[in-house]
Amino acid sequence: MIHIVLYKSRYRKSWIGWIILIGLLLIATQCSPTGTPIAQKTTPGDRPPEITGLTPKTSGSVLPGARIGIQVNVNRNGHDIHYYRWVVEAGKGSIVSGQGTSLVTYEAPKTPGTYEVRVELEYEGGSPVEGSTIVEVALESTPPLTEEATAEPTEELTEEPTEEQTAEPTEEPTEEPTEEPTPTPTRDAVVNAEALNLRSGPDEVYDVLEVLKRGDPLKIRGKCLDDNWLKVACPSGREGWVAAWLLQINLPLAEVTPVPVPSTPTLMHTSPPAKTSPPELLPPPTPLAPANGECFAGAPVIFMWQLDNRPLEQDELFSLRVCREGETEPCHHSQVHGFEYSDYLTYCSAGKHYWQVALVRQLCEDCPEEDKWQDHSEPSEEQWIYYTPPEEAVWDPPPGPPEPPRPSEPPVGPPEPPD
Repeated sequence: MIHIVLYKSRYRKSWIGWIILIGLLLIATQCSPTGTPIAQKTTPGDRPPEITGLTPKTSGSVLPGARIGIQVNVNRNGHDIHYYRWVVEAGKGSIVSGQGTSLVTYEAPKTPGTYEVRVELEYEGGSPVEGSTIVEVALESTPPLTEEATAEPTEELTEEPTEEQTAEPTEEPTEEPTEEPTPTPTRDAVVNAEALNLRSGPDEVYDVLEVLKRGDPLKIRGKCLDDNWLKVACPSGREGWVAAWLLQINLPLAEVTPVPVPSTPTLMHTSPPAKTSPPELLPPPTPLAPANGECFAGAPVIFMWQLDNRPLEQDELFSLRVCREGETEPCHHSQVHGFEYSDYLTYCSAGKHYWQVALVRQLCEDCPEEDKWQDHSEPSEEQWIYYTPPEEAVWDPPPGPPEPPRPSEPPVGPPEPPD
């Protein structure tokens, strides 16, 4: 009997030892080798992602056809965003680039009005989250131009016949209307661009006589047969030709008489244009992407910017310059007719780089480089990125040790008899 009690006591102690050992293992799995608890994997919360805003929120209006950058700001709440789907109201305007990303370029429609740009965020485990912003498209208004055209003829026709209606009933009423039946309005047209070239002929190959600015009033002297170019008189008294599509015209072009076109144009590239005092520079462009500190390893860099929410003229380009840190000469320089540029920076080595963009105007085609371009805006603020060209971003591992020589196999068959 004593023997059986001792056996059961020994059996109970072995189970107690196993329980203690399992508890120690459970405590060890909750700590790192240094004794600190191991971080548990985080999971998304119950709240879906939240759109905190779309920038820029256009407080004013943009011109028809202008391109602007729209950025959506999101509080993810622990979720991963799978796709950004951008939608415009009834197909008005267009998303030029960036579909699927948080930053897009939107080209406003050509018709003035109020338009909605909407974005839908798709993520795993819930319905898409929506947000929107409003874009107001409007033309710049001008004062009415017909008030003076109707004031003087009515005074002449009502006052003069009443004073001498018995002496000369037919002279005064007939003379006054024939002399000034339709007085010329003070503004036949108004410049509807930030800057407009007055040329010596109706084409871009003619010399630039003067640079007009937005709001300058013009008197129309004639037109080409296709109505694309108008001969006008400027506030300075000089006459020349301007592009009709860059004007706000206040009279029917059908009433304008075609005039002869100069037969022998003076081409722009025959001699560099005389340098005059440069016009007042416009505000600098606003960089949109990439953000400061963004890295590009073996991939093309996508640059985006905007300028005063207005379209470009034919002779305007953006000058994009990229310089390596500590250097003044650019390792990459491009002339861009638009508001975005994407390419590999082929001549830039790996490291930190700064980039700027500015608006320039082309003065002539075949002139030397120092006479070809004129600054038209202040340069943007410097932005910096890390860039590594493709050939430096690829790493090939070194070859392994050479394989040992394989042992020679014994000959097959009976040995040859000795000589």
